[in-house]
Amino acid sequence: ATGTNHATTYFADDIQIVDDEELRSYQSHGRKMVKPKASRKVVALRKKTNATSQPEKVAQKPKALEQPTTKLYVHVKDPDNQALLVQLKQTCSLHPGVSDIVLVLGDEKKSAIKMPFRVDNGEALIGMLVKLVGEDGVIVK
Repeated sequence: ATGTNHATTYFADDIQIVDDEELRSYQSHGRKMVKPKASRKVVALRKKTNATSQPEKVAQKPKALEQPTTKLYVHVKDPDNQALLVQLKQTCSLHPGVSDIVLVLGDEKKSAIKMPFRVDNGEALIGMLVKLVGEDGVIVK
């Protein structure tokens, strides 16, 4: 908007959504990926923004978002149960937050996967996870 002094940061020129089906059916084409080039309009806008922005006014990330305070461990006894894994992902997506979530896989708990997102480990999410994997399958540390 004109008349305002808001700094705008652009992270991408183009965004494409990749759905689960595309991920499952992905096959490499064997070619080396090249760095995308920004359009002239974006380069000019970045130069203008960098020239007018003041470093002391750059917003800092809240410390709570940088370092998770706790981890939520969910024991998945049957890692081949695709329906359960989908339910876990859907349930967790309803509760975004700052806690890491780790799936502990198999009866013998020999492997674990840290999920690429964080959750709010409040009572609502924990209650839903307990219904999916059982009370002994959810631990907050």
